[in-house]
Amino acid sequence: MSAAIFRRMFLVSLISIPLLLFSFSYGFGADSVTSKIVLTTDMASSENQETFTPYDTIYALVTVSGMPSGTYTADISWANSAGTVNRYNSTVLDIAPNSPFTFYSWFRLLKNGPLKSTLTGENFSENSLGNWVLIVSIEGFFSKTVEFEIL
Repeated sequence: MSAAIFRRMFLVSLISIPLLLFSFSYGFGADSVTSKIVLTTDMASSENQETFTPYDTIYALVTVSGMPSGTYTADISWANSAGTVNRYNSTVLDIAPNSPFTFYSWFRLLKNGPLKSTLTGENFSENSLGNWVLIVSIEGFFSKTVEFEIL
């Protein structure tokens, strides 16, 4: 009976140890990743803004650190208050080990400025104003949502 228990314990450890090691190696990378997202109209600024006008170009500066070195795909979505994704882009990141990495995405609601919009009669829809959401994710390492408002 003790031989059967020993064989069963040995078999369980044979299966569970590699599984445990795999989960630690994957989980460690995901848990140690930190990120910061700054929304701004000036790429040189590190001050986060929460409100914008329909005429602003909004930059999302995304800084990640603690990711293992490698090539990753980052997905960035800009969704309006109705839940419609107005802009989506995907970018490939080549991340070096143990170094912070910054990339950016931008969004501009209107191509024309206020004066040209007045002259041409082009305007923005009701869905353009209100609360917006920026969603940034990198291949399962993290997904972060940032809310902002267009007034």
